[in-house]
Amino acid sequence: YFIPTTFSIVFLYRTHVNFLTKIFCFSLGFHYLCFTKIGCGSAKTNKKTSFFICLCAHLSLSLSVEMTDRTFHYRASFLNYAAIVAVGVAVLCAFWHRSAANAVVGLMLMVAVVMMVERVLHTAYTFTADGRLVVSRGRFSRPIYIKVSDIVKAERMRAGMLGVRYVLLTYGAGHTVSLQPVNEEAFIGEIKRRQTEIER
Repeated sequence: YFIPTTFSIVFLYRTHVNFLTKIFCFSLGFHYLCFTKIGCGSAKTNKKTSFFICLCAHLSLSLSVEMTDRTFHYRASFLNYAAIVAVGVAVLCAFWHRSAANAVVGLMLMVAVVMMVERVLHTAYTFTADGRLVVSRGRFSRPIYIKVSDIVKAERMRAGMLGVRYVLLTYGAGHTVSLQPVNEEAFIGEIKRRQTEIER
């Protein structure tokens, strides 16, 4: 049982668990190493001690999985691609008809295309180990920080006849934000799971 005890100590150091859990792990680890290696007690034949050491290792492993960061990437809809293509065509038309005004318009539209593509590629929703949801909409936008405990409701929605699916989050004092994660069910399930862990 030396290996599970060692793993439990390592994983507890690498995760954000409470202080009492760390004390519990180190106490069992010390008890095992002292009494089994030195032989100054009855732990060698004590099945309860072995059981608790394995239980502590399992607890630390499960906590390390639950408290780590998890990122959901942005699910681009056909409207995103259609908008990029439409603005790209407008850029080509602006540069095709050579004039100073068209050149300025073409440059502005080109910047718009770059920002649209960058937003599609780098939008992500990250659940952090400290209990927050970070909504990042690309490098040119300021991220939104939402406490998972402040989320009141998470609903799967569909935008009218366009059929674009998204998740509507209600948090805080009536604030709302629409998100488009790749897997809506897993995203909502992650919110509920982390809220349950915070309430414990």
